[in-house]
Amino acid sequence: MGRGQAKGKVMIDDRTVVVVDPSQVVYETLGGETLLIHLPSGTYFNLTGWGAPIWALLVEGHTLGEVRAAVAHRAGFTPEQRAPAEPVQSLVEQLVAESVLSLAVEAAAPAQDIGTSAAWELAPAAYSPPGLTRYEDMQHMLLLDPIHDATAAGWPAHDGSAF
Repeated sequence: MGRGQAKGKVMIDDRTVVVVDPSQVVYETLGGETLLIHLPSGTYFNLTGWGAPIWALLVEGHTLGEVRAAVAHRAGFTPEQRAPAEPVQSLVEQLVAESVLSLAVEAAAPAQDIGTSAAWELAPAAYSPPGLTRYEDMQHMLLLDPIHDATAAGWPAHDGSAF
């Protein structure tokens, strides 16, 4: 078994870095909430509380340990309190389980320093644990969307034959 796996279960620890596959997931943050759409399934998710800044920090390429420590610091917790550690860990595990995030094979250094990241602009004034809500009510509509036929060359994707 390689690092990060134990009996088929993915191990997520402080050194974990996650990535988003833009061909599988699209996301947008509006009004402090982040909406994530898993394109292959048509399932969408809503991040609430401190979910938006946590998502932004993860997408920037920071390790789980860096994100947990930064959230605790920004929220005013002492290192002994460790209050946000479990909710941040749980959020990442849920997002990986839902195939919204994947574990990075090779992690590049984040482009932005975690302390000066724009992600902090998304944080509510008072700490509230990150929340993840899963929705399936629009799966059929999202799966019908022609974005699924798009390629890097644009839409519509076709095999080159005449229409």
